[in-house]
Amino acid sequence: MIAKNFIRLILKVIYGFIQLFMVLLGIVLIFALWSIYIAIQSPLNLHYKSLQFISSICLILIINGIAGFRTIFKRSKFRVCIYIFTLVALINLQFIQLLKNNEFVEKNYDWTNIKWGLLNDNQRSHLQTAFGCCGFNNPSDRPGSKCVSTEGCVKKFLNVGYNLRKKSNAIIFILYFLESLGLCIISYLKFIRQ
Repeated sequence: MIAKNFIRLILKVIYGFIQLFMVLLGIVLIFALWSIYIAIQSPLNLHYKSLQFISSICLILIINGIAGFRTIFKRSKFRVCIYIFTLVALINLQFIQLLKNNEFVEKNYDWTNIKWGLLNDNQRSHLQTAFGCCGFNNPSDRPGSKCVSTEGCVKKFLNVGYNLRKKSNAIIFILYFLESLGLCIISYLKFIRQ
């Protein structure tokens, strides 16, 4: 009996850390995403709708972490159900984001080509300076101003897209693992008799 109680205590601590990590990760991701967006919005003229879906995932991540953390201290099965429902919604939204990540990289060339055509010379010059590139495909293809580099900016943009996809997918896979582990732990703690 002592060993069983000790195991339950260890599982509660692990579960608590998982939920705390989820809340902190959601907060950090929201601040990081919006601060990056604010920094690049004026030179690139991006619309905020691109971050609404990801921000909603982060908010649900925070709500889910708080709901999960509260289930440790209360014996209410209603709270456990709320946690499980928000977790299922979160997992589904993350899966949709995973599909969108892969679709974004496939369409990245066309999207960047359209955006590059919409930029004015000052915006192009800013990007060329920031990325160390010139023109879209090459220096003679719509350059913003005089530049030193002989490499087109599209390669740099595609690399940024691939790197963002890899990092985003890694975060989603880590979250899947932690969410599954949290679900298993709470199921054991709340639904299996002592």
